[in-house]
Amino acid sequence: MKEEGFPKSFIKRMTLKLDKEFPSFLESLSQESIISVRTNPQKPTNQFAQEEEIPWNEHGYFLNKRPEFVFDPLIHGGAYYVQESSSMLFAHAIDFSKDLKILDLCASPGGKSTLLLSKMSKNSVLFSNELVGKRAEILKENLIKWGNSNIVVTSNRSASYASFNAFFDIVLVDAPCSGEGMFRKNNRALQEWSENKAFVCSIGQKDILDEAIKLVRNNGLLIYSTCTYSEEENDQIVKWFYKKYKSIIQPITIQLKDEWGVVKENVLHFDEKNQEVYRCYPHKIRGEGMFIAAFKVSSRMQSDLPKQKRNSQLFKGLSNIDQKKVNVFVKPNKDFQIRQHLDRIYALPTRYLNEIGLAAYKLNIVLQGTYIGSFNKKSGDFIPSHDLAMSNLMKEDFPFVELELKDALHYLKKMETSINPNNLPLGWIIAKYKGCNLGFLKNNKSRLSNFYPKEWSIRKNLPNWELMKSEKFILL
Repeated sequence: MKEEGFPKSFIKRMTLKLDKEFPSFLESLSQESIISVRTNPQKPTNQFAQEEEIPWNEHGYFLNKRPEFVFDPLIHGGAYYVQESSSMLFAHAIDFSKDLKILDLCASPGGKSTLLLSKMSKNSVLFSNELVGKRAEILKENLIKWGNSNIVVTSNRSASYASFNAFFDIVLVDAPCSGEGMFRKNNRALQEWSENKAFVCSIGQKDILDEAIKLVRNNGLLIYSTCTYSEEENDQIVKWFYKKYKSIIQPITIQLKDEWGVVKENVLHFDEKNQEVYRCYPHKIRGEGMFIAAFKVSSRMQSDLPKQKRNSQLFKGLSNIDQKKVNVFVKPNKDFQIRQHLDRIYALPTRYLNEIGLAAYKLNIVLQGTYIGSFNKKSGDFIPSHDLAMSNLMKEDFPFVELELKDALHYLKKMETSINPNNLPLGWIIAKYKGCNLGFLKNNKSRLSNFYPKEWSIRKNLPNWELMKSEKFILL
């Protein structure tokens, strides 16, 4: 790509920043963006075993070509997530050997949250927040597919989390930004860029950090990241943050290997203290643009959540009869409790019932734990939810049918399949593809009812089946 393809002010800024390296940087932007995925360690897939591994993530892979992801049933089953490789690096700031309470404050579409869920201990909990309602629904869908139940998804402004002051061990602020680091991957980011956008974004970033720091417990960690090269949104934000909160924050060094290609630079603060920050440039690393900085927080506040025991009372226990109905679907797990709120049944992490209850009172909850299902008001029968089919709590020996690719795609598009119901047991059945749960079917003797969520179904027209079997069609 030539300089003419970019705003002149961007070219000037990056030339000053990179000096002799600018031609290499510009050349990298003319190349195809790197395609990378990260597999779900809790779901079966070995389809990337022959691909190049991402050195900084044990479940990450670089792909040589971009396949038609929408036509791979495994992505719909949560077996993997398409994530830009540079955005996986932040996790090296976190010690996952401990049980953690984590808040991903600007979380949509869910790449960082699903990564956190894959690395967290079973006794940890993740609050994943997204202010914009439509984006919060996308986040919810991706986290349901990932299958974990130690999760709360909210759609709130940062300030709304005031009841959780000094509560979280880790607060991640992957801040909304001008998106310069996505120019190669997202042409819309290039079209919408302006110098003024960087300035406007920096105002919002400061507002978010002002609220985020209140949420970090004593000796907790705050991670700040953007996908931009902009000084206003990176270095200047770090300097502003340090100067404002110097008495309670300490810069943290992240252990990243030199051979990965991450550029380590020092930000000089007003008191002459250097802070190491981390930049990703596409001519240096197999990924897109990224900036990361981390701080240890010495909070002066004390969380009063342990005193608010009434919150857990929001969720009611089940009768023995109803519990037995649910147990047909859900495998026993002492770390989670089956509770009812209104007419919905949830699996909630036992250790965090109080905190989830408070969230239900104080925040706009989009998802809490795993929504298991509900009871038919007339018959009393248990009706399982699609969320349960995606969950790691679903019984592994539950009746299922293994679908071939064509039937799997028809199922995901809410179309008729070629499956003969006479060959299957009556009642609820899990539809699987290569061992991965896709959702529920119900055998009603004469036909199979498809319970895949309509709002999640494949909207794109399926290609000609003979074309899909040809080498010209790139399918995983």
